[in-house]
Amino acid sequence: MDRPVRIGLAGIEDSRLQAELEALPRQLQVRSFSSVFQAIDGLLALDPDLLFVGLEEGANLDELTGALVLTKRLCPLVAFVLVAPSAREVELAALRQRIGADLLRLPHSRAEVARVVDAALFSGDRPRSEVFLDLLHGVADEINNPLQFLLGYLQLLQLQLEGPDHRDAMDQIAAAIDGAHRIKATVERLAGIEHAAAGPRRADPFDVRTALEASLKRRTSGRATPTVVREPARGSFLVPGDPEILRPAFDGLAAAALEFEEAGATVHFVVTRIDAAVRLRLSLRGDAFGDWQLPRTWEPYYLCRVLRGSAHGLSFFLLQTAVHAHRGQVTARRLPDAAIAIDIELPRH
Repeated sequence: MDRPVRIGLAGIEDSRLQAELEALPRQLQVRSFSSVFQAIDGLLALDPDLLFVGLEEGANLDELTGALVLTKRLCPLVAFVLVAPSAREVELAALRQRIGADLLRLPHSRAEVARVVDAALFSGDRPRSEVFLDLLHGVADEINNPLQFLLGYLQLLQLQLEGPDHRDAMDQIAAAIDGAHRIKATVERLAGIEHAAAGPRRADPFDVRTALEASLKRRTSGRATPTVVREPARGSFLVPGDPEILRPAFDGLAAAALEFEEAGATVHFVVTRIDAAVRLRLSLRGDAFGDWQLPRTWEPYYLCRVLRGSAHGLSFFLLQTAVHAHRGQVTARRLPDAAIAIDIELPRH
């Protein structure tokens, strides 16, 4: 079993953050300190992977910077998250850049806590998810209107050219319409990511294993599907969730996995009950994964570079967004045998 992720809280009086961290499906060891200035000995003993630092109004940022730089020297692998009101984001920009810190804006949601933990531990210094979501919205709007015009015009031509004399033209128009529908499906995936980011509206029982197997079956058209191993074999893998958000995310995961398999990779799924969560692991083995630069490869849109020509470059971003919205976590890492493990963890009831 992997060791717990060690998290320190310094100068954070509100106990809700600790409770929300402890409710995450990942195995965490959380310890609270009165302030970063008085916590050096305790931090050395904890050797945290992640340190949340509260910023009181009027705090001396130069002194805080010095304390955090010292902490980084003593605990070189620690990642920082500053906890402060949104209005202070510009004021804290220089400090964040100096120490490579993420920002948890107050007030925050549970989904934002899950996102910031993943971002700080596994995602390097990529821009916030909101940046990508804004870009998605703009791209979808730019594409959708001319796409609808194009589809309408092609369908009108189709009606005007009916008959045996126009068979070649009709075939070409049909091919163009098919391509336009694929673009439309991509726009709908962009809208699906926005929908997932807005958060679940329901908390229905959602069977992770059944949903994944159904997604794989829909996309294999009768041929053999990758095996989904269950641990325990007769266990329940129900989580509370919004099927309208989680089902498309699992469809995208299945599509990407099958595309990897078609390209010659070995694909293996394992769904496991762990503590208060259900974990779904997708293991990928093959020569193509030797060049994956984790965590960079796992950032939104980077998959498009790995799978050039793929129709599923946004699938992992949708998966991340949907799981974070359900207070879960998604991580990718390289295993000792050089395989890539993509872990999806969703909290159980």
